[in-house]
Amino acid sequence: MKRINLALRNMSIPVKLDFAKRINTMLTGNPNFTTPDPPLTDLVTAKTEAETAHNDVLLARSEAKHKTAVMSQKEDDLDLIITQLANYVENKSNGDIAKIESAGFTPAATPQHIGDLIAPADLAVTSGDDAGELDCSWNPVIGAKSYVVQTNIVDPLAEVSWKDTLNPTKSKCDLKNLSSGTRYWIRVAGVGASGRSGWSDVATKIAP
Repeated sequence: MKRINLALRNMSIPVKLDFAKRINTMLTGNPNFTTPDPPLTDLVTAKTEAETAHNDVLLARSEAKHKTAVMSQKEDDLDLIITQLANYVENKSNGDIAKIESAGFTPAATPQHIGDLIAPADLAVTSGDDAGELDCSWNPVIGAKSYVVQTNIVDPLAEVSWKDTLNPTKSKCDLKNLSSGTRYWIRVAGVGASGRSGWSDVATKIAP
């Protein structure tokens, strides 16, 4: 007996909804299958409920992104005011530690030479929320003011194939507008006063 290849786990929800719609259309009035079990009404109900739940998730994601953007802007506004107050306290205190601490701020430590930067460790790459997006994170490097993130879609052993992609100031970043279905190799290095560190171990992931 010839079996059916479903591969439902490999289908996205939109594809699965279209598939369910197609089955309902093709089985309705089909003389070869006059008494579908379960009945097609169950299929239509399940499809409708799955579609509603999917739309709810899309709406929630959209609202979450908007709220996250608003929160980020409000955080930037707060950072600016705190920074301005810190500058005011710095100027008025003339470097007096007691006065600085009395205003709720912490005096900066005396700069020390850090030396060569170590390579970032524990680089992790996961799928982002959207198609063509990968999320990257790694351990912060002491003395690094920023980072260089490079990607490679050809051969991780071919140095010429590595391309500078982002220069984040934090130990994480989102790689966006990538080619879905393409495998990316990723590495990162820290950048500080003493120059650039060595490269992290290479991580790889197929862009969703």
